[in-house]
Amino acid sequence: MIAPAVRGQIRPDPLLLDVPLTLSRTFYPLGYRLELTTNSVDVIDAATECWGMMAVTFECEAIRLRVIVQEEGELAPDPVFRAQESLFAVIADRQNIATFDATTFSGFCFVTRATAAHHEWFRWNFLESIVYTMLSQRYVVPVHAALVALDGTGVLLCGRSGAGKSTLAYACAREGWTYVCDDATFLIPGTEVEGVGKSQKVRFREDAPCWFPELSGYPAHLRPNGRLAIEPLTAGFPELRTAFRAQIGLIAFLDRRIGPRAHSVPMAGSAAVESLLREMPRYHAPVNEFHESTVRQLLGVPAWRIFYRNPSEGVALLNDLVQR
Repeated sequence: MIAPAVRGQIRPDPLLLDVPLTLSRTFYPLGYRLELTTNSVDVIDAATECWGMMAVTFECEAIRLRVIVQEEGELAPDPVFRAQESLFAVIADRQNIATFDATTFSGFCFVTRATAAHHEWFRWNFLESIVYTMLSQRYVVPVHAALVALDGTGVLLCGRSGAGKSTLAYACAREGWTYVCDDATFLIPGTEVEGVGKSQKVRFREDAPCWFPELSGYPAHLRPNGRLAIEPLTAGFPELRTAFRAQIGLIAFLDRRIGPRAHSVPMAGSAAVESLLREMPRYHAPVNEFHESTVRQLLGVPAWRIFYRNPSEGVALLNDLVQR
């Protein structure tokens, strides 16, 4: 028999269950509802940098994330990511950890003040990785591709790292196309597959000013993944047309090389789908099935390989394919 608690006794809290979390905000990453609760203004500010401009688009069960910031401790080192079935963990050290359960759509994160104050590091390793991974368990399917649109036709730009997805997406936008995202497209399953993305920013390699002189005033900085990048906000280029989503009507696999001429070659839909699936992360069986069935909805979308030497050639080829 358990003895009754002594009236007025204060029980210890080794699990930090009773840390006061006095700040709550609602955000809409990719248009889905996130309820964020924390004890740190830094966490709210970091989330605002990610999703402050996004509005509700899709009705869904809300993601619930609690972030507890502790005063002591150093900046988190590079974390490792682990999962078993619906349970996920992000582990940097004993003071910087996070976990969530995809079945309840809820999670928590403990980080040091030094980690939360480093917004880019915190967003990359904890905040964005947790939220986008949770969304990817049920609502969206991430693919390694840029997305642009012309005359209502969304074009998925695919290819290995360095193939020129960001460069070509931005070059299209300069020529009157609508820019959706430059490197990570999230597919929304449905009768006709749509893609959504983070249209507020473009990420370039440090040599981008060679193609686009207007970027010469933007310094390259070292990203959390150790790569140099130039990351201007699209709001800084008012002439660019942006959109949050587009219906996918064409798939283009990019091959940027030195060659005699720019040209395009039709590609089997099955080959395009298998190429996309090979680059996708592996989860437990139900999620893998959800991802595969969504990507296979692209089987009826025309797919092409385009071979080009510079962005202007790439844009010309895409214009021709859309007009066909």
